Amino acid sequence: MSTSIDITELVVTQQVPAPVDQVWAAWTSAEGWATWWWPQWEDTEYAVDARPGGTYLARSMEGDAGVTGEFTLLEAPHTLEMTWRWDGEDAEDVVRVELTEADGGTLVTVRHRTGTDGVENYRMGWEFVLSNLVSTGPASTSPAGPAVAVRDRVATLAGPTLRIEQLVDASAGSVFDAWLDPQRLATWWWPDNPDTTFEVDPREGGRFAIRSASLGLGATGTYLVLHRPHILAMTWAWESDRGVGPEDVVEVEFTEVGDAQTLVLLAHHMAEPTDDLSNPEHGWREVLGNL
Repeated sequence: MSTSIDITELVVTQQVPAPVDQVWAAWTSAEGWATWWWPQWEDTEYAVDARPGGTYLARSMEGDAGVTGEFTLLEAPHTLEMTWRWDGEDAEDVVRVELTEADGGTLVTVRHRTGTDGVENYRMGWEFVLSNLVSTGPASTSPAGPAVAVRDRVATLAGPTLRIEQLVDASAGSVFDAWLDPQRLATWWWPDNPDTTFEVDPREGGRFAIRSASLGLGATGTYLVLHRPHILAMTWAWESDRGVGPEDVVEVEFTEVGDAQTLVLLAHHMAEPTDDLSNPEHGWREVLGNL
C-alpha cells in the first residue's frame, strides 16, 4: 500500500543590490558560496560543481550542519534547480532559485519544495542566508562600495573574530533603529548605569560615543555602513583609564525570522591578536540580552 506525502512549497524572496550576473556567480561557485552561505562558521567546507548533474555541498562541524545535492537545471543567469538533502536525513527536497532584474538590482526568489514538517525552520534558514547575500555576497563587490571598504579593513586586522547571535522579539527595522537612537540605546546599553551618555551621528561617516563615568568605560567609533534594516558596520575602540584601545571593526546583521522576531548576528573583528575573548563576549552577551 502506497503512502502519499504532502508537498509544501516554501517561497522566500530577497532584494540584492547587485546585477543578476554577479548574484548568479555567487550561487554557482564555491568561492561565491563561502561569502554568504554560513560565514558565521569559519570551518565550513564548500564544493560546487555548477552543471546539470554536478553536485554541491556545504558542511560545518562547528555548526553541526551539512547539506548536499545535485544541480538539475541551470539557465544562466536567471534560473537554477537543485536537489536538497540534509546530512543524516533520507528526505530529498527540490529547490528552485529565480534571479530577476528589479529596482536596480536583483530579486532572488527561492522556491523550496519539501515533504517534511520543518517548513518554518527552512524559512528561518533561507531568510538568514539570503540576508547574508545582501551584506557579504555580490553586493560587496561593487568598486568603492562601503561594504568593500569594510571587508578591506577587516582583512588588515590581526586579531580573531568574536561572533554572537541574539534573537529579539521585535521587527528588524525596530531593532536596527534601537542602535542609532540615544533614547532607545539608553534602554538596553548599560541601563543600570544612569550616568551613561550617548552621542550618535547616524550616517555613514558619522561618529558615536558611549561613555559611563561610574564604570570608567566607554566606546567610540565611526559608522561605516548603515543599510536599514539589515546591516550596520562600524569601527570600535574601547576607552578606559588606561586610554583608548585599538580600533576594531564591528558588523551587525539583522534578519527577520518568524513573526516579528529578529536574529541579530554580531561579528566583532579584533585589531590585535588575543587568546582570551571572555571579556568582550561577556559584555556583548549582556547588552544584547537587554535588547
